[in-house]
Amino acid sequence: MKRRVMLFFLSFGIVMTLTSCFMATEIVSVNLASTDVPKVFEVNESFDINSLQLEVTYSDGKVFDVSVDESMITDFDLTTIGTKNAIINYKDFVLTYTYQVVESKYLIVKFNTDEELPKIEDQLVCYGDVVTKPNDPKKEGFTFLGWFVDDIIYDFNSNVTTNLNLVAKFRKILNVYQTEVVCKLDEFVNQIDARLYPEDGFLEILTIIEEGKNAVSKATTNEEVDDVYNQVIEQAKAVKNFCNLFLDIFATYHMDDYYSEEWEKMIAIKNLTVETLNTYKGGAPLPVATYFNAVDDLTKVVTKEQDHELAAYLKTTKIMELNKYFTAINIEYYTDDALTFMYNILEEGINTINLALSRKDVVNAYLEIIEQFNAVDKCPKYSDILELLAYIDVLDLNNYYAAQQEELKDIYFEYANSLRNMSSEEDVSMLLEEAKQKMDEVITIQEDKVIADALLKKCLEDFSLFYETLLATYEEQINALEMAEYALEEIEMTYQNYVNEISMALGSAAIQATYDEAVANLEENILMIIEMYSW
Repeated sequence: MKRRVMLFFLSFGIVMTLTSCFMATEIVSVNLASTDVPKVFEVNESFDINSLQLEVTYSDGKVFDVSVDESMITDFDLTTIGTKNAIINYKDFVLTYTYQVVESKYLIVKFNTDEELPKIEDQLVCYGDVVTKPNDPKKEGFTFLGWFVDDIIYDFNSNVTTNLNLVAKFRKILNVYQTEVVCKLDEFVNQIDARLYPEDGFLEILTIIEEGKNAVSKATTNEEVDDVYNQVIEQAKAVKNFCNLFLDIFATYHMDDYYSEEWEKMIAIKNLTVETLNTYKGGAPLPVATYFNAVDDLTKVVTKEQDHELAAYLKTTKIMELNKYFTAINIEYYTDDALTFMYNILEEGINTINLALSRKDVVNAYLEIIEQFNAVDKCPKYSDILELLAYIDVLDLNNYYAAQQEELKDIYFEYANSLRNMSSEEDVSMLLEEAKQKMDEVITIQEDKVIADALLKKCLEDFSLFYETLLATYEEQINALEMAEYALEEIEMTYQNYVNEISMALGSAAIQATYDEAVANLEENILMIIEMYSW
């Protein structure tokens, strides 16, 4: 019996021992090893996944390290940049392994200061670490503001994730900065050419600068100095120079008030004036002269309203010119139908000119009418008429006295008027010969000389007899005058003047005409002299 009891307790102990052992092998947690777990990788970096260690904790408190193999991990990728999560499966436990893939695990931080200051060495920082802040640089006359990335001050507690270029920024001590800004204002004024401004405009700039310098000296911060400086420069630049004033005046003119060509003149004046004023480097003309001349030139460009007034006068002028042009046409060159057609062109053209609004329209209408005139065909016998005209040139009008010249022209016009309405098929050779024969019969100066000499002699003799007859006729009246001697002397002088005129006449026709005129007037002249001396 004792033996059985002993066996029972022995069996129970063994069971309890085995149970205790089983209970000791139960896993209560699985974590990544707390040390040497890489969190940052370079892209395409070679990495042994077995180097990852898991801490496996059992229920009895014991901890064992287990290496991760490829079968346990998924979504582990080092080929692309970014923050990623890999999944690790061990037994019934699932872990998330967060890591980053970057271009470089080591980043360069540069410290940039002014050239005259000591150089601060670059730092090589691991990705995600912080930068060690260097000692603040010192610069005489300035206060150090900090290290900046662009316009943002850098926080040295932040983790580095990219290469950095840190710039040291300084602010001048207030009184030093005020002095510099005052000098800048003086320099601004010195660079202004006073000749580009009206006198009162430049004085306004000087006033603005002086008031600005006073305001700068009273500023309490550098920022306030900057604000004052910017406001002063803005106000000074707002003062209008001659170019600005001219553009203001030009802005008062409107394109709709001008015809296109006139407005182009306005634009040309503007462009030339602006260029001249903006590029002025000295010499003549002075900007003030350029300004006033340009303003004057603008007023001289004709507006539509002014153009209409000028067009009214121009219409009268052009219509007169058209009538003159039409009158001067060699009518012997055209048929009656052509002349009628040209007359219709003239009437229609005059109506068109009267309806025109601008000078340009008037001139265009005038030129179009002239062009239409010139386009009218000459008569079929135009060449034959020109042949007659050329024959006169052959004869040479210089070989004839004026009366004979007119006679030649009359022959030309007589036959030209006969030819101009003839058809192209008609034979005009006989007519041309007849006309030339008549021209040949006109007496030349040489031929007329013999006739003229004889005629002059006869006219002078006849005029002398006529004079003597008149003297005999009015002898009693002359002798009865109180100043008969003077009256007779003046009558003789009148007679002699007529003799001289007859003697100086060229050609028989002129001699005859002068003689006839003298005979017609002599008696009347004698009676006027007698009456004058009767008072």
